Amino acid sequence: MSEKFLFISPANLTVNPRLLKELKFAVSQGYEVDFVGFDLGNWSDEIDKEIIKNIDANFHYIPITRKPFFKWFVSSLIEKTAQKIYPFFKNNLKINAYAHSKRSVLLNNYLKKQNKKYDLIVSHVLPTLYPVYKFSMRTKTKFTFDIEDYH
Repeated sequence: MSEKFLFISPANLTVNPRLLKELKFAVSQGYEVDFVGFDLGNWSDEIDKEIIKNIDANFHYIPITRKPFFKWFVSSLIEKTAQKIYPFFKNNLKINAYAHSKRSVLLNNYLKKQNKKYDLIVSHVLPTLYPVYKFSMRTKTKFTFDIEDYH
């Protein structure tokens, strides 16, 4: 039985080449790999569909576009509200994450519904940090975080 890795990005593989390289390497080493990212509604989505055709992994994409409208609207409203109330709750991790990006809201909602056990979660870029932290605490799974070009 091989180890299971979960890779998470607030984008897709086309615009996150470092994660793509890590994911391909994990697959080549025999790990069972899942990926969660976002449909961006732009030029990169079609390229992503071509990329994943040749990778033996499970892929799930959360839409960040206005379709479905209700999820987009609610996550946008949460993001704007968190930005407004942030000055009063500077030490609240959830409000910080939600004020930073509605993708944190959408990803957190998605991960709350997941129960699959992983041996390692690889989280990329800041909008994934809080949701992955909460998911890893709930599932008692180790995770690593790659903030890419943060200096």
